[in-house]
Amino acid sequence: MSDSGVYGNLTERQRTGFFFGLGPVASLLALVLLALVIVFGSIFNAMPVAIVVGLAGAAGLFLTRATPNRESILTLWKDRIMFKYLRMRGRTSYRPGTLRSFQPPGMLASVKLVDLPVPGDRTYAAIANPAQKTLTVVFSVSSKGDEAVAQTTIDNYVNSWGIFLRDLGQIADCEAAQAVTETYPDPGVSGQVHLERSEDPNSPQLARDIIEQAAQELPQGRLAMRHRLAVVFEQRDRDWDTCAGEVAKQIRTLLPGLESAGLTPRLMGHDQIAEFVRRAYSPTDALQLDLASAEDDRRASLDFSEVGPTSAEEQPRGFIHDEFVSTNYAAYRFPTDGFIEQVLRPVLEGNFDLPLKRVCMTFRPYERGEARARVDADHRDAVRAARRTKRGQEDPADQVRLAAVEQSRSEIQAGHGYVRTGIIVTVTTPVDADQDATDILIGGMGRAASLHMRPTTNHHSATFASGLGLGVLLERGGDGVLSNAL
Repeated sequence: MSDSGVYGNLTERQRTGFFFGLGPVASLLALVLLALVIVFGSIFNAMPVAIVVGLAGAAGLFLTRATPNRESILTLWKDRIMFKYLRMRGRTSYRPGTLRSFQPPGMLASVKLVDLPVPGDRTYAAIANPAQKTLTVVFSVSSKGDEAVAQTTIDNYVNSWGIFLRDLGQIADCEAAQAVTETYPDPGVSGQVHLERSEDPNSPQLARDIIEQAAQELPQGRLAMRHRLAVVFEQRDRDWDTCAGEVAKQIRTLLPGLESAGLTPRLMGHDQIAEFVRRAYSPTDALQLDLASAEDDRRASLDFSEVGPTSAEEQPRGFIHDEFVSTNYAAYRFPTDGFIEQVLRPVLEGNFDLPLKRVCMTFRPYERGEARARVDADHRDAVRAARRTKRGQEDPADQVRLAAVEQSRSEIQAGHGYVRTGIIVTVTTPVDADQDATDILIGGMGRAASLHMRPTTNHHSATFASGLGLGVLLERGGDGVLSNAL
């Protein structure tokens, strides 16, 4: 960080400087294919066969070409075919029967809540995910506003947050951390109840009229924000009670780092977790939940098997749940130049055109050995790119990226951690909302935050579940974690 409050670069995984812009393995295969074509054509005098083999190999390389930030054409085709197949089988729709519970669908179908043995006057909960063998604790986070905070204090907060992320890989069994910020229209129920309770029946009528008018006008045109942080731990073939006990011991090591970053974390209980999941799947229930919380001074009693939607359907461009549709957007390019701590504010802050918006940032730490290997690979790739010239001129962007990777490499050598970051933005709108307008708005927010955002295709229910901050981690591979099936 510089003295002017501009923070260091973010490194971005790329593949440059190889054959036709392919990755290292694909470049090697392309060279081998080219050599085979030459051998077949010259030795066996079978040039037509060699050409056919060369074209087939080139087509295969083109279809399987992928970057760390973009999937291959073959993967996209496979997703589309699998989605159509599952739709024909009726597995992209969720319609619970009359006597069935409303367990969240898809990747959350097997998730359950277990008690977290933390000393206190209430029972706290952890989220057990048998499908991915993880246990997640969720904190409700209250952050300090920066309006009246000195810049030096903000710098200290940002540095402390960076240290917290850096040390995630040193916490036993820690898989990831998910920071969630969601905006929503605030009906002002709690404020109205507070004003009504504070009203003195013996006060003058004029004062009571002013209070009543203020209670009615309080929620008009207001957007509120909620923050939470989920920390995901590996189960490691332990039973859930044993795992919860071990995780409870780790919480003591997490709290000082969060508090030094200007955050006030509070562990969530069963009711709190069930409530925010219910709000996400059924936004129309938010008013009833607010009323129950405000009038009775307690949260609505919800079991986790009751928080899912009454109906849901997976679509190529969105996830329909009840009367709403949620569309997911992923950041695939991050800022590579210096940035201030407010760089993500355009994405995080409320927008009256998109009142229901959730931003989930997932931080996944690498183990020290794997981190060093990945940074070294990125450094070699950045060096190749920086050495290339166009008309005798070096590309300034490649030079900036090389400097950023060298900084990460020096930090790894000094024993610091290495964390990969992903950003998912989920926008929930009525089913009949203009989808193109939402795409334009999110694209503009991303550019204002030095991010490149794109709408995700397929797997929207899985991406929706990952963006909730329940410890669901999206993976691509043979384990079939990503799925359109509900």
